[in-house]
Amino acid sequence: MKNIKINSMVLMTLMVATLYSCGVKSSDSSNAKPKSIAFNIPKDIYGTYVGTLPCADCSGIATTITIADDLTFSLTEIYEDLQTTIDTKGSASIDKATQTVTLVGNDSTTRVYLAKNGQLCMLDAEGNMPSGELKDEYTLEKLDKNICTLTVWSLSSLNGKEVKSEATLKIDPFKNRVSGGLGCNTFFSKSKLGKNNSIKIESVNSTMMMCDPESMKIEQEYSKILKMAKRYSTTDKTLTLYNNENSEIATFSKTKN
Repeated sequence: MKNIKINSMVLMTLMVATLYSCGVKSSDSSNAKPKSIAFNIPKDIYGTYVGTLPCADCSGIATTITIADDLTFSLTEIYEDLQTTIDTKGSASIDKATQTVTLVGNDSTTRVYLAKNGQLCMLDAEGNMPSGELKDEYTLEKLDKNICTLTVWSLSSLNGKEVKSEATLKIDPFKNRVSGGLGCNTFFSKSKLGKNNSIKIESVNSTMMMCDPESMKIEQEYSKILKMAKRYSTTDKTLTLYNNENSEIATFSKTKN
């Protein structure tokens, strides 16, 4: 009698679960969105966050997280010095009361962050804030939309002087690189975006064509200034680079992608 009662309870549970799943099934599964707490997510949570997180076996993990308004996310982790890149996709949710963002990857990995003031701070496995000497290094900064859209910028001035050149700049925060034209030659370089719109551009690698003297002069100055850049700012139409003393060293205007 006891076994019959237990089996009956199991049968009733299965029936309820079946009825519930039929009730929420979408007629078009290809357009179905996760039944999550989307209404609890502030709009300013959506966007792309970047930063370099501490790494036990390398110099840092260059991290990029994009949270989309359909409650999906993409995560790219580049382990510096190890030439290893890991891409993860999955679903996002947030606890409005605690402002914690939970990312569950398609590989079942879970990461939890505290969302505050345009930043994501990575929490430990118990949901606690990081501690110790590196506690301030577990923060990702939100990028502005003009950088996230991979805008191509046309050079307007160098060190406050207007220049006439076909030189351009494209910042790719997802691949940690910049590229463009120096005016005659093309170039690319590794780069890193960080807190407070900081930017670091490493040695500039370019093609080696010879051009007219004026173009080559602009190229040399532009290449040098790129390596001096420490911070950037944008508007819907302009990009400005600043040096270590926060002085304006280059301005750009927006062009088509």
